[in-house]
Amino acid sequence: MQFNARPAALLPLVAAGALAFGGARIGATLLGPEIGALVGAFCVTLASNAYARLLSRSANVLLVPGILLLVPGSIGFRSVLALLHNDVVSGVSAAFQMVLVATSL
Repeated sequence: MQFNARPAALLPLVAAGALAFGGARIGATLLGPEIGALVGAFCVTLASNAYARLLSRSANVLLVPGILLLVPGSIGFRSVLALLHNDVVSGVSAAFQMVLVATSL
């Protein structure tokens, strides 16, 4: 509803979200968290392009919600929280990891 998608697109939207989460989780397990986000984004991109070609709809219907699941907001929050608790090394490390994940997306 937030993205004004048609109700008929609900099942593909849920599938895109599951694909993003699953791809990122498997990629993170095999290759690390930074590359895991890249794998999840790649899976969602492939699925959204196939959806667009097969049904003659916009690829953004699946792409935007799928990619939003992969945005590294929680890593940035942990970084700020660590910096506020005077744990500079952990804070800077988390901030650097957040930048790497955002760059991979």
